[in-house]
Amino acid sequence: MLSVRETIQKIEEQSHQAAARVADELIKAEDLNDAILELSPMIDERVLDILLQNLQIARQENATNLMERIQHVIETIGQAVNESMPPTLNLILKLVDADYPQETRALLEENKAQINDEFLAMLQAFIQDVTHSDSYEPRVKEQLQRHLNNVYTQAKLLR
Repeated sequence: MLSVRETIQKIEEQSHQAAARVADELIKAEDLNDAILELSPMIDERVLDILLQNLQIARQENATNLMERIQHVIETIGQAVNESMPPTLNLILKLVDADYPQETRALLEENKAQINDEFLAMLQAFIQDVTHSDSYEPRVKEQLQRHLNNVYTQAKLLR
């Protein structure tokens, strides 16, 4: 039992070290877009957590240049993720952030060509994921469910 625990700890430590190296390479990269493209298979939540920890340390130490660089790395990774997302999922995430009913209606009308059975099925699956998730505090979860159900109704009516 002790041997298994030690092995797991070593694996976790190696994984953390690898993530820290990836985060460091991203921060130091001359061409950030190329670095993100090259390292994308290794960029995961652990790398983002390390970047956020480094950002917090840079803030505490008043290291403005480093703080700005890390923030830029995080934003660029976010943009790369958004660009690689299927358009339908990207639209759903925009709808989550939009105010109901005016902004959501405008987004749906702008993207009317995407409002089809596949979109409605994906939106319904997203609603189910939220419903069954334990990641949200109850009040936030209820608001998000209500918002998404309203958006779903808007989308069905627009189709």
